[in-house]
Amino acid sequence: MVTYDECDRETATDKQFPCLIVEVLSDFTKAFDRGDKFADYKFIES
Repeated sequence: MVTYDECDRETATDKQFPCLIVEVLSDFTKAFDRGDKFADYKFIES
């Protein structure tokens, strides 16, 4: 994840304004990454 927003510098984990998100899928995690995690990404405004 890449972010340039000043607000995102305050925390190491929860980013609110990413400009790029990259997922590397594995056989073990791809169902979660393409399902619930992808659905969560849709709520990010940026």
